[in-house]
Amino acid sequence: MQGDNVEWICGFSNGLGSCDAYVAELWGAFEGLKLVRAHDFIRVKLQIDSWVVAITLSSLKVRTTTGWSLLQHIRQLLDELRGLDLSFIRRS
Repeated sequence: MQGDNVEWICGFSNGLGSCDAYVAELWGAFEGLKLVRAHDFIRVKLQIDSWVVAITLSSLKVRTTTGWSLLQHIRQLLDELRGLDLSFIRRS
């Protein structure tokens, strides 16, 4: 995570074992949102480079059972965090 002056604030890594890219992106969002909550950040921009994950997190409907439990935890965090801007960014 970076602050307004592009200074490093915190980060994480996690061994996921065997999973697909969709679930890995969900884990990244989940762990990042947990850091946001733990540090009481106020203005947060969550940028997702997976179009499918960005659409899934923005939608109220779940179209797949893959990662369903993890998705529910992410949505709970999103509900708790006000002032969060979620956007899709293209990989460069």
